[in-house]
Amino acid sequence: AKAYEMYLLARQQATADFLDEHVERLYRDAIEISPRFALPYAGLCRLYVARYSANESINIYEQGEKLCFRAWALDERSPEVSTALGNLYAKSGQNEKARESYRKVLAINPHDYRAQVGLAATYTKENPDLSESQLKAIIEQHPGSPAAYTQLQYLYFLQGRYAEAVAQQRRALKLQPGSEAAIFRLSSGLLLAGMFEEAKSLLSEAIEAGSPRVGDLYLNLGTAMFFNGDFAEAVEMYRAALGLMPDDTSANRNYGDAVWHLEGREAAEPVFENVIRLAKKHLEINPDDTESNLNLATAYASIGDTENFERLKAKLLETQNTD
Repeated sequence: AKAYEMYLLARQQATADFLDEHVERLYRDAIEISPRFALPYAGLCRLYVARYSANESINIYEQGEKLCFRAWALDERSPEVSTALGNLYAKSGQNEKARESYRKVLAINPHDYRAQVGLAATYTKENPDLSESQLKAIIEQHPGSPAAYTQLQYLYFLQGRYAEAVAQQRRALKLQPGSEAAIFRLSSGLLLAGMFEEAKSLLSEAIEAGSPRVGDLYLNLGTAMFFNGDFAEAVEMYRAALGLMPDDTSANRNYGDAVWHLEGREAAEPVFENVIRLAKKHLEINPDDTESNLNLATAYASIGDTENFERLKAKLLETQNTD
């Protein structure tokens, strides 16, 4: 009973801040009290998957994977365990495995909101029309929950429907005022919609309000400055982002672009060599991950490795032509 109480407390607090070490301690205390209780392992797995989303550390992903598998070994029928596994697989682009996990949850509870959104999200690139219709149906059922708005925003974002993406993320931010993740996603849409000043204002206010826990706000502010040709300021913001997310491949790639424009190709080459190293590590998890392959292709081109660039470009155009 005590272990379950601690698990519930951790779950409640984890929804507010996935970086909070206190939440991790609660899960681990519950495990210490009851080592064969699967739910705290699943909770820790979700925590680590969320952290991986924030900084793309391979070490964090691998820790989350071990925790999920431990939870599954203890209770493979638990919806909480299957949801955690679905999140893990979805985050690494292993969509078939993710769908299998989410469907296990929905077979037990067809109204499980997290599994519904997770399943719809796995079709975002493969079958965007199906994903869009599913997400709109979920929003109709759960208009006060932000996850479906956020996923619909991402679908529109990938399709270049930036005004629609911005509208969805504004709704999500209203439901999560002050959320760094929600501000980051809204600012991403604003940048690609060409609304640079609103993006800069939103990000600057968020950063001034307190020290961000993740680097995404600095990352997008750097990108706004980059697009305006303020390369020195962009480099400064990207460095601030990398201080919080040093293993994030995209952040390193953006930093390399800014260094190139500010200091030249030679100064940027070591940055792109690091991008290649990081992207290859991510591709060990999923060789078909689009973002890692894109970052790798960009880095190869930036250091003049045209052979590898052309190989990856051909692969991406063949396998990811809907993106």
